[in-house]
Amino acid sequence: MSEPEYSWCVLDRRVLIVAKANPGVGDWAAYIGSVAGVDYEREYVEVARRGTKVSLWIAEGLFPGFAAKYQWRD
Repeated sequence: MSEPEYSWCVLDRRVLIVAKANPGVGDWAAYIGSVAGVDYEREYVEVARRGTKVSLWIAEGLFPGFAAKYQWRD
């Protein structure tokens, strides 16, 4: 099984949005969440695990590469 692929974007100092793709399955989704804003390299993983899923239209605008490469996970 392939490792997940991630990309993240800082929307505000304490707000991240994270795209997570599952290459083995070919799908992806994006999640938003609050963070301490201290170490985004560590904090994005928690947002991907426990964040709130965002709408497809928001995710496509921020992560067009994921939208072109993977199918949206409902």
